[in-house]
Amino acid sequence: MKFDLKVLLTCVSVGGGNSLVSRLELDALCLKRSQRLASFIVEKLNPFNLPVQGCVEFQANVVKILGQLTIVEFLNKCSIRKQTKKKDTVNIASETFSKDDDMNDGLPLLIFDHLQKYSSLLVKALHKSSLSSFLDAASDREPKVRSHVASILEQLLWANLIHPTHLYAISEVVLEKLGDPDNEIKHSFVRMLSHVLPTTIYICGICDWGTVNTCRPKFGNSCNLDWKQVFALKQLPQQLHSQQLVSVLSFISQRWKVPLSSWIQRFIHTCRSSKDFSLAQLQETGSSSVNGVGLDIKVDEDILERICSVNILAGAWWAIQEAARYCITTRLRTNLGGPTQTFAALERMLLDIATVLQLDTEQNDGNLNIIGFSYAHLLPMRLLLDFVESLKRNVYNAYEGSIVLSCASRQSSMFFRANRKVCEEWFSLAYVSQ
Repeated sequence: MKFDLKVLLTCVSVGGGNSLVSRLELDALCLKRSQRLASFIVEKLNPFNLPVQGCVEFQANVVKILGQLTIVEFLNKCSIRKQTKKKDTVNIASETFSKDDDMNDGLPLLIFDHLQKYSSLLVKALHKSSLSSFLDAASDREPKVRSHVASILEQLLWANLIHPTHLYAISEVVLEKLGDPDNEIKHSFVRMLSHVLPTTIYICGICDWGTVNTCRPKFGNSCNLDWKQVFALKQLPQQLHSQQLVSVLSFISQRWKVPLSSWIQRFIHTCRSSKDFSLAQLQETGSSSVNGVGLDIKVDEDILERICSVNILAGAWWAIQEAARYCITTRLRTNLGGPTQTFAALERMLLDIATVLQLDTEQNDGNLNIIGFSYAHLLPMRLLLDFVESLKRNVYNAYEGSIVLSCASRQSSMFFRANRKVCEEWFSLAYVSQ
C-alpha cells in the first residue's frame, strides 16, 4: 500500500522543461490531478477512520501523502495565479507591479482559502488523541522512530501548534526519555528540557486552582496508570533470585559502581526467563489467590520487557519495587543479614547520602547544569530512597492490608504484625535521617 501511494504521487509530477504545452496548461492539469487524488484518498483511505486509524504506521504514511498532495495543489495555484497576472499585463508598456506586489497581492487570500479547505484534517491531525499516539511513539522499540519524535516535537513547539495544556504530558515523556538506552536519542530529549520545563512548571502552578487537567489522556480499554504505578502496585510474573537481590542492594548502596545501562536489561531478561523457583518459593509469594484492586490492573504480558527495552530507568524502578516485595517474602532476611542487620545496613546507606551530596555540591560549587553535566552517579541514592519508600508501603500492607496491593503470605503477615512497632519506629527514624 505504501508503494501504491508513492506511485499515485507520480501522477502529479508533470515536467514541463521542453514540453510544447504551455506552463499554464501544465499547472492546471497538475492542480486538477492533485485535487482529485486528495479527494480520493480522503474518501477511500481517511486516516482518521477505521481501519486506517488502527494502523499507526500506515496512517502516518497516508497523512504524509496528503501533505505532499496539498503542497502540490497550493504551489500550482500560486503558479497559475502568477501566470495569469503576467498574461493580463503583457501588453502594458511599463511594469505595473513590482516583484513584491506580484508575490504578495492576493496571496494571503489564497493561503487562507487553502487552510480553510483542509482545516478539518489539520484539527484532527493535531487532536489530543493523535498527540497521545505520537507521544506513545517515543517509546517505540525502533530507535529511528524515537529519534523522529524528538525532532518533530521540537518543530511543533517552535511552530506554536501545541496547546499549553498538553505541555505537561510532553514534559512527562521528555523526562522519561532521559532513561533511553540510546545516548543520541537521550541527548535529543535533554535539549528539549529548556523548551518545555518552564511552561510546564507554570501549568502545574495553575493546575492547583483546577484550571487545567494535567493528566495524560488515555484511550480504549488500556490501563490508566503509568508504568511507575503499575510496577509499584502490580506483582508481575517476573520474580527475583536471591543473587539478583544482592545486585540491586549493591547498586543502591553504591558498592557496585557500574553504569545502570551495562546490566539492567540483562538483569530483567534473566528474571523473565528464570525457571528454578521451588514450589515453596512460589507458595510463599501468596499472589495466586488474592482478592484486591491490584489484580484488576490489566496489562500486557510483555509490559516489563517492552517498556524497559526503551527506558532503563523504568527497569531500575521495577527492580527496586520487586526487591522490596522480595524482602517482605523473606521477612527481611537478606544478604545483609537478619531483620536487625538489614535495617542497620539500610540506615547506614541513608546516612551516607548526606555525605555524598555534600561532597558533590562542593565539587560543583553548587551550580546546577542539567545539559552539560551528568548526574548519573546520583541515581543509586535516588533509587535507595525509592526502595525505602516501597519497603515501607509493602511492610504496612503486610501487617495492615491494602485495597490496592496484593496481600502478603500468611507467614509474612504474622511476622510483620508481631514486629509492627519495631518497623514503625525504624521508618520514623529513617525519614528523620533523610
